[in-house]
Amino acid sequence: NRSLNILPSVGPGGVVLFTSYAKRNPDLWKSSGGAPVRISKYPGLNLGGAMSPDGGSIAVALSKDGNAEIYKLDKAGNVKARLTKNAAIDGSPSWSPGGQLAFVSSRAGGPQVFRMSGNGGSASRVTKNGSYNQSPDWCQAEGCGQWIVYSGRDSSNRYDIYKIDVKSGTRKRLTQSSGRNLDPSWSPDGRLVSYFKDGN
Repeated sequence: NRSLNILPSVGPGGVVLFTSYAKRNPDLWKSSGGAPVRISKYPGLNLGGAMSPDGGSIAVALSKDGNAEIYKLDKAGNVKARLTKNAAIDGSPSWSPGGQLAFVSSRAGGPQVFRMSGNGGSASRVTKNGSYNQSPDWCQAEGCGQWIVYSGRDSSNRYDIYKIDVKSGTRKRLTQSSGRNLDPSWSPDGRLVSYFKDGN
């Protein structure tokens, strides 16, 4: 479409959600292999759409009511519920296999990963190390649903990929290389993590 297309997310059945500037506003689109369909075109941001494990709902960050908050949409893009209500910026939702949501929020200062029920409510902080943690992806594979992978910045200002156990808080660094390591994503079987690397 000769436009900027960002933040792709693959859902059940191979449905791909992504944000596109094809109509000038950052709107949410979906594609199942045919022509993409615009499903969320609220004023402002429509960012980081993620489909629930059962395929019935979409979590997305919208700024239509002010700052960015997490909303739940139906498959057609209609708002079912507003899941966060905070003066901070909330975004980058990712579903757990059981229907919880991980997301990034600045409510603790710098961006950190939090989690909450898929129906909203109180949120608990997942990441407690590092000053800038972003892009969480909750593992969907059998036996690894307690792990979230994310990109974090350490005290040396280097971005690396980490995984964290939401039950125990155990954290493991997956990359230790120069440059920026960003936007991790689990493979469907939970054995591999892909990510973007900038620099050597």
